[in-house]
Amino acid sequence: MKHAEPHEIDLLLVSHNHFITLEIMDDGKGFEVPKHQEFNGRSMGLMNMNERVKALNGAFSIKSEPGNGTMVTVKFPVAL
Repeated sequence: MKHAEPHEIDLLLVSHNHFITLEIMDDGKGFEVPKHQEFNGRSMGLMNMNERVKALNGAFSIKSEPGNGTMVTVKFPVAL
């Protein structure tokens, strides 16, 4: 909300046999992902998200382009 200024945010949580996925999509401003993946002197937002997901043996991806919104996907293994 703070950075993207979206009008709509969609969340999709899906359970599979051995993993769960969470997708968060917005129609906000979007951004150039490579410019925001490392510490920028003020915030470590994307880097922190990635590290937190990895700490739970998950996978993190983010897709975004200026003017086209953002989609964040996380995938976590589930023990049966």
